[in-house]
Amino acid sequence: MWFRRLLTVGGGAIAAILLSTSTGRSAGEVERRWTEALRAKGWITAFSDSSRSDGVPAIIDRIVASVGGSDRVVYQLGPDDQSLGEPIVSRDGTSLAFVKTERPDATARRGLYVLELHNQAPRRIAQLQVLGPSLRGAYMRPCECGWSHDNRRLVVFEAPTPETMIGGTRPITLRYLFLVDVSTTAVTVLSGLETANGTRAGAVVTSQAWSPDNRRFVFRNATDHLRIFDTVTKSEEDIGVGTEATWSPDGKYIAAKLPTERRTDLSMRKNGDYILIQAEPPYTRRTLLNNGSSRIDSLLAFDFYGLGYSGPAIWSPDGNFLVVGRYHGEELRPYVIDAMTGVTARLSRRACGPSLGGRP
Repeated sequence: MWFRRLLTVGGGAIAAILLSTSTGRSAGEVERRWTEALRAKGWITAFSDSSRSDGVPAIIDRIVASVGGSDRVVYQLGPDDQSLGEPIVSRDGTSLAFVKTERPDATARRGLYVLELHNQAPRRIAQLQVLGPSLRGAYMRPCECGWSHDNRRLVVFEAPTPETMIGGTRPITLRYLFLVDVSTTAVTVLSGLETANGTRAGAVVTSQAWSPDNRRFVFRNATDHLRIFDTVTKSEEDIGVGTEATWSPDGKYIAAKLPTERRTDLSMRKNGDYILIQAEPPYTRRTLLNNGSSRIDSLLAFDFYGLGYSGPAIWSPDGNFLVVGRYHGEELRPYVIDAMTGVTARLSRRACGPSLGGRP
């Protein structure tokens, strides 16, 4: 089983381990065990959603939290609201972070909000630049941000207002890494860190970027290298090529995706493999998932399934599962990987959103 071997620490050769493609009865068992864990432990995921099923395109007018598989609306688009971004769940599952654009008067405003699920009253913790026109109910991608495990800080890759940036106004097209103190709303722009600026695929920071020590997080820089930043010593360390990094709940591993490789044969491309990196020097790597190759003509024919797996590998709170995405038609569906057996199973569309939290 590839994942059982993957988690073995010690001597021996490091082998390239392929993802199991088991189907039928085994996949059904994995899906059943995932569902049981989700319900028994009350894991939380969340989505931006539409209250109308007949709208084309759908009008995104609410945020839904799924607690143990049971959905409930936690925020509804208000009269001054324009659009809601996909929410990001905290590691303990108690809070959400999302971007919201509102227009209480002639001027649009855009901000980062947090919502404690027991409170259901969102609070703005950072003002962001308005990046172009906003249509009421338009879909917004998830914010590139991640909660620290103690819920005290968020690391964010966004466009803060000029007043919060060191050195004055920056070009509106640039985004920066910054920290937000959730309690005081103090913003610290990490202007010294070199980051990508939307020029390459893959998130700069993910919902699971933080180490459990609450002082380090991992991000992608402008050259598609992963770097660990220590917020106490203000130092950073390069751990090699990678994108969309997620830190395991026990702090031992960082899951990441390699950049897509362009082949000399223009009709083919090598999709980025998923890897697992030990979170301490010498940062040993092992293959997590061989993503294979895809034909460019599949993309032109809108056969997105041929593009392989995509997005970050999201850890379950107990570390027993990872969730990745794969397109079916134009819909991105989650796939769960069972860490004990290595068997994978396709989940329903709403089984897991762009983030996951809760108790182990």
